[in-house]
Order: sequence, then C-alpha cells, then structure tokens
Amino acid sequence: MAENKNSFIIYTDWKQDFEFLTDEEAGKLIKHLLRFASDENPTIENEDRLLQFAAQKMKAVMKKDLKKYEAVIQKRSEAGKKGGVNSGKSRTSKQDEANKANASTPKQNERVNDNVNDNVILLKKETKYVVDDEAENVEKISEFKNFLKTEKQIQMDRLRMAHKLTDEELDLKIDEFVEKKVSWGDDEKWHNTNDMAKNFEFWLNKYPKIQISSFKDWDKKQFFENINTSSGTVSKEVKQDFFNHYSQPTPSGEMLFQSFNAWDTKTRMKKWINSQNKFANVS
Repeated sequence: MAENKNSFIIYTDWKQDFEFLTDEEAGKLIKHLLRFASDENPTIENEDRLLQFAAQKMKAVMKKDLKKYEAVIQKRSEAGKKGGVNSGKSRTSKQDEANKANASTPKQNERVNDNVNDNVILLKKETKYVVDDEAENVEKISEFKNFLKTEKQIQMDRLRMAHKLTDEELDLKIDEFVEKKVSWGDDEKWHNTNDMAKNFEFWLNKYPKIQISSFKDWDKKQFFENINTSSGTVSKEVKQDFFNHYSQPTPSGEMLFQSFNAWDTKTRMKKWINSQNKFANVS
C-alpha cells in the first residue's frame, strides 16, 4: 500500500461475499486483507477456492482505490506547490504597489490644501494597512490549505465520503474555509494546525454545501445593498466612503473588494472604522 497510508475502505457490497463464508473463513479473509494492506504479500491455500475468489475480488478493488489515492496525493501536492509560488508573486506585487504609493505621496501633498491633505494621508494609511494585512494573510492561507490537502489525507478522505463530495469539491471547501477564517482573523484562535483541522471538520459539518455564487459575482448595486444590510447603525457617510473605496476598479477589471481572497462586509467594515479611528488618533 502507499507510504503513510494506514487505512483502507471496506464496502458494504462485500457483505454478500462474507455471507457465503463460515465465521472461520471470514476471519481468515479479514486477516488476509489486513496483511495485504500492510504489504506482507499473504497467500491463501489452494483448497480454499471460495476464499481465494473473494480475496482476489476485494484486493482488486483495494488496488483501484490505492491508485486513486495516489493520484489525489499527487494533485494536491502540485496544488500546494503552485499556491506557494503564487503567494510569493502576490507578496511581491503588493509590496511594489505599496512602494509606489509611498513614492507618490510628496507630489500629492503639494497639490492639495491642508484639509485635503489630511484626507489623503488617512486614506493612504488605511490602504497601506489593508495591503499589509492581506500580504501577511496570503502566506498563511497557502500554508494552511497545503496542510489540509496533503498532511491530513485520512481525515479528508473520511470527510469527502461522509459528505459525498468529489475531490474537487472538497478542495473548494478547504479553500473556502481557510480563506474566510484567515480573512476574519479566526485563525488566531487555533492552537496549532491540528486544531485547525478539527475546526475544519466542525465547520464542514455545519456548511457542507458548495457555494454557487460569491461576492466576486456582485455588481456595484449588489455590493451597495450588501453594505446597507450588513452595517447596522453605521452612518450613511461612513457607508458611502466605504463603498467608494472598495468599489474602485482594479487593473484586472474587478472591484477592489473582489480582489480579496475572502470577503465579509460586516467584518471588513469594523476593520475600516477601527483603522480610521486608529490613524486619526495618530495624526
């Protein structure tokens, strides 16, 4: 069997095969399968033809499952490597943007009056806060995804079967979980990566459905409506400023808020208000 794989699936379809066997023969068959799974190359005596037939049938299924398992491992390993490369590119790109913003500040300040200066500085600081926050999160997101997809195979296989998900659907749920939790700061509550894996299982039991649409599909009207329904007693002026900032178009054509890995308007609004208060006090 595969390295570090210490389990295999017993199918309920095999029940009929076991019914034809005596309890002694059934015990021999189970021991034979366990030895086969442990790479011990077991054999069955020639006179036990019924036992041989059942064993060969079940081992063929186990071999097929093993090939599928190895293919999944390979695919997830490659996905993890790509995630690491992309996160590096993303951090470099965001740092370049931050450097350009810093370099352009003196020229901006020369063209505006004192009142506008305050607003520009505040916006610049808030933007830098968001960029730094996201750059730090990108690396964590990549590491957490890779851990769940490559280091917790037995747990992920069990969850995939329990929720009747395909490999691709399980990967999507892992991505959704990690991106949301890190973006919202919930990852700070995890003691270690194993604690994260437990949290993922609890979360998946609560939210097993695949998201059909997301914030990346919203238009400006939907985004503004979401702000109104998510912001409670926040003033209209703050809501409008928030909307104006995060609805700005990016070079890729999407709005700024859609460039984030995950988005929750209520949580982001709190960060927006806190950052404005924080930098207002500094100024």
